[in-house]
Amino acid sequence: MPQGPNAPYTQLSEEQIIQRAFEENSDRLRVDATVTASIGEVIINAEDSNIAIKDPNTGNTLKINADGSIDSNVIVDATQGDSVVVVGTEDGNISGTKHAMRVDQQGFQQTLQMNSLVPFRYDSIYPSYPNTSTEIYVYKQSTSTVATVTIVYTDATKNDIVSIVRT
Repeated sequence: MPQGPNAPYTQLSEEQIIQRAFEENSDRLRVDATVTASIGEVIINAEDSNIAIKDPNTGNTLKINADGSIDSNVIVDATQGDSVVVVGTEDGNISGTKHAMRVDQQGFQQTLQMNSLVPFRYDSIYPSYPNTSTEIYVYKQSTSTVATVTIVYTDATKNDIVSIVRT
């Protein structure tokens, strides 16, 4: 029997060795082994780990600013009528008290809800002081009064409040 180029280890040629070691259907090498991989402790921390959140469709990654905030890359063009409604709550729940703002066509911030004492839209506040221990604030939207808040103090020093009433 003639000896192949790989004698004395085998009588097969290089082509025959590749044919026997390669599985054409799966496009993989044939192996007779079981491999168990064991990974030790994995530690991820901000000082020396580099982890990215990436959109698989666009390849864009989330950018974190030096102060830790997320760079959302949002541009509001008030001249085009864009507006942004920012809603958040002190307790982090959507069902909590909401605070919102919008940018108008001139680029000014419009407050949609200032607080729970005066939860109405208003564009002006008119203060008055009927005596030394009382302040009255009239909230108006255009020319219509939407709320009146009266603050009564114990005396003219205004150190202690007796009451705050919205009507």
